[in-house]
Amino acid sequence: MLGAIAIAAACLVPATRALLVTIEPALPSVLFVSAIAWFLARFALRGSRRRPLTRAEGRALRFFDRWGWPLALLAFLAPLLAAWDLRPPSGNAAFAALFGRIPWGDAHGHFEGAQRLLWDGAFSFFSGRRPLNAAWLAVRLGATGGRLEAALIVQAVLLGLATFAAARTIGRRRGLAPALAFFGVVLGLSADYLPSAATEPLGITLACASLAVLWAPGARGWLGPALVGLWLLDLSLQARPGAQFLLPCLGLWVLWTCRARWRAALAGIALVAIAGALLSASLNALYGTSDSSASSAGAYPFYGLVSGSNYRQIREDLGDELARLPDERARTRLIYKRGWERFRADPGTAFRTLGRNLRKFAGKAPPVLYGVVSPQSLVLSPWDRAFPAPEVLVRDRWLGRALLALAIAALARYLWRAAWDERLFWLAAAAGVVLSAPVVYGDAGLRGLGASFPLIAGLLAIGLGGGTRRPPGVAVIETQAARVLGGCAAALVVIALAGPAVAHATAPRPGADVLASPASDTLVVRLANAPAIVVSSRPRPDVDVPVLPRRQFERHLELASVAASGFDRPDPPFALVSAYDLVSRRQRVLVVAPEALASPGFVRVRARPAAGDDNLLLVSEWAPVP
Repeated sequence: MLGAIAIAAACLVPATRALLVTIEPALPSVLFVSAIAWFLARFALRGSRRRPLTRAEGRALRFFDRWGWPLALLAFLAPLLAAWDLRPPSGNAAFAALFGRIPWGDAHGHFEGAQRLLWDGAFSFFSGRRPLNAAWLAVRLGATGGRLEAALIVQAVLLGLATFAAARTIGRRRGLAPALAFFGVVLGLSADYLPSAATEPLGITLACASLAVLWAPGARGWLGPALVGLWLLDLSLQARPGAQFLLPCLGLWVLWTCRARWRAALAGIALVAIAGALLSASLNALYGTSDSSASSAGAYPFYGLVSGSNYRQIREDLGDELARLPDERARTRLIYKRGWERFRADPGTAFRTLGRNLRKFAGKAPPVLYGVVSPQSLVLSPWDRAFPAPEVLVRDRWLGRALLALAIAALARYLWRAAWDERLFWLAAAAGVVLSAPVVYGDAGLRGLGASFPLIAGLLAIGLGGGTRRPPGVAVIETQAARVLGGCAAALVVIALAGPAVAHATAPRPGADVLASPASDTLVVRLANAPAIVVSSRPRPDVDVPVLPRRQFERHLELASVAASGFDRPDPPFALVSAYDLVSRRQRVLVVAPEALASPGFVRVRARPAAGDDNLLLVSEWAPVP
């Protein structure tokens, strides 16, 4: 109770909220640098000189074990508060959530799928590639009255709790420094996606829960917890596909640790894989269109690999053929067919593409980690972090390289001394990441490996510890934690399967006469609670959304690499709002008069495309639906 009160006070009281927003960019670096400093201090001290440090570490671990969860939640809520307070974000965050509010890019498609499921009872083929995420988002939108902000708070809370659970498991096994470093890296890698409707947060949440179970002592040699951990990892890959080789690599580790019951272990691993496939198929059967298929997600990167490019090559090579096909399943079959034909004709191209993607991963992933761990964030202004100068990037590279080199050296030292089961676990995790990277990096970059972020963080953190004496009962507590996390995942699956139908049945909607035969340029939307911002030179007390001056509006578009040409025609004040059109069954971004946002119910609007983009519409007339 006290923790919940502290969280609410910190988020709602202006002074503490401003403090959270101010320190948020530096939190990952502070945690990681503190972990490195603690590790070096332990490494330098010997014998009796280390005892005060050991006692302090024990007290810190007991404190975090009891009170760490509210601090973890505040840490993961801070990126949301910073985005909503219009702090300049990074490029990734700016593109996925324009102005911290408006879903854009792939996040627009994921948001549209959840909205379509909520209002119409079925999502599109785009969401059918990752149906678990669409179903879970639709349930949260239905439970929060359509407020995306509230749905994102729920996701941030779950991610904070899962990360805390994994960090606590690591802390009990290896000490304070690895727990702090792990938490900091996961927070730094997740922060960009928390304000958006992207799939990464759910994938990272389930992957953290998986690590908390697999790394607990009970998962080694005990088949039940091990299979629960693998199932959580499989759910993570269902939510955010990409790091698919993690499952077979860690499955082999489970098979090795449970080799005394290898037949049962092999059957359990196969059952985990089948359960994941059945979940996606069931969600598509319940809520997808006739052509929804999770297998279509793999067709596009596969064709990119065999063609020596990425998924965009499909439009050039097969655009006309695909346009003539009736549905997504037929398109998927054609893509696989043409892809296999190209592979048989020239298999060398695919292998060269894999090698090129692996080199890209090795060259571009470290700079992302440099930015997470570099202490420069302590002294940079918000706009300097958003638009870093070349000298800032150079300092990030050298500072980050030094810190990561220490962490990797500590990892090598730990692996050399570790027991075989621990050593093989982290080697299997590293193999899963390295094998997955060439397949997805050319299409999605580092975010394609979102489900592996906790394991990457673990690899960087685990060597910084010296081990701890676990108090009596910890193994029992960790086994109970495995049951709790497994039970929560089972509840998530049940909610994803049944919840969208309940949310759809209880969602308000206009009468059938309102939607009957409207004009081609007429939309019926609900602007209340929709993600929105207002561009104005003066505050707007009549609407409860952020207000930006025109110059700041343009700078945020520049951060997101979005052309401002579509916004040149209207003069401030105007509102930008992401709303679902119940007529066309599409998510649209509307440029509308700010007064329209005050309409409590459904609104009929007339609009035309802005700058030729039919997802961005300029509203000329609007009126509340009676």
